[in-house]
Amino acid sequence: MKTENIEKALQAFAESIASLPIDLDQQEALIGLEANAYAELAALKEENERLRELLAFAYCRGALLYGDDGELQDSRKHPTIDFKRDPAGIISEKMHQRAALGQEGNNKGDDDESL
Repeated sequence: MKTENIEKALQAFAESIASLPIDLDQQEALIGLEANAYAELAALKEENERLRELLAFAYCRGALLYGDDGELQDSRKHPTIDFKRDPAGIISEKMHQRAALGQEGNNKGDDDESL
C-alpha cells in the first residue's frame, strides 16, 4: 500500500472515530492501533513480494524466468506461472500439475518440446 493511501486511510479513520462517544485518549489509542496495523500490513506485503521472488528463482533457477519490468513469469512449460500475480494456491496447483506431467522446475533451461 502506498504511503499516500495509508495516510488517507488513517485520516479517514481518525475522522470516523472522532464522532464516537469515547474520550481523546481512547481515540488516540485507536488511531495508534490503526497505524500499527497499516505498518504491519506494509511489512507483510514487502515480505510476500520478496518470498515470491525467492520462490521464482529457486523454482526456475533463473533459467528463462521472465523478469523485465518487475515481472516474475515462468512460461517455459504449461501451465505458465506468474509468481507476482498468481495467488499462492494457484502457484502451488500449477507446480503440482507440472510435477504430475514430469515438468518440474528446470535447472538447465533446456528446450521444451511440449509447447
